[in-house]
Amino acid sequence: MPSHLHRWQQQVIEMQTCATVDELVARHGEPHHKEHGGALEIWHYPLGEENGMQYSIHVSVTPGARVQCYMFMAPVR
Repeated sequence: MPSHLHRWQQQVIEMQTCATVDELVARHGEPHHKEHGGALEIWHYPLGEENGMQYSIHVSVTPGARVQCYMFMAPVR
């Protein structure tokens, strides 16, 4: 079975080029869910499972700041 990691890494890079939240949503859609923590939100875009790890893209959203996108992984339980 081919690895999805390369495609997922490319998706993170594409999302990192978005300068605003509006641009991110227009190009990649609404997140699966959002975690609120005061002025900071973490948006979750699930990717899938690969080699016993669950992958997702997390986007840090803070008013007035550029969005920050990164890949997150955690062991599958």
